[in-house]
Amino acid sequence: MARILVIDDDRMMRELYQEILTRRGHAVILAENGTEGLAKVEENPDLIIVDLTMADGDGYEFLKRLRAVPGHATTPVIVSSGQLAGDVAIAGADRFLAKPFRANELNALVDELLSSSRGTAS
Repeated sequence: MARILVIDDDRMMRELYQEILTRRGHAVILAENGTEGLAKVEENPDLIIVDLTMADGDGYEFLKRLRAVPGHATTPVIVSSGQLAGDVAIAGADRFLAKPFRANELNALVDELLSSSRGTAS
């Protein structure tokens, strides 16, 4: 079981993420925007999912600030958007998830990033 922080300004999307991820046994931490998400980083998530385009700030800014937080320079991050593909490398994320998505797409990315981050942990 992993602790996954989900940051999305859409309540229905947060609920969808929570439903899919808790079914897989993960603990889900929810945040409505990047500011709230940064505060919840103190809960030491194993992985973060962040919407790139939010009404109150954006995922790019969140990622820039996250990477400066001690201990989170390499926390795996999935960025998601229904409007643009974005450049994942420029965003500072590990993977991109296009909205709308299927549960198996989300779970595959989560599994991949969790297994690779655990494989490199010391």
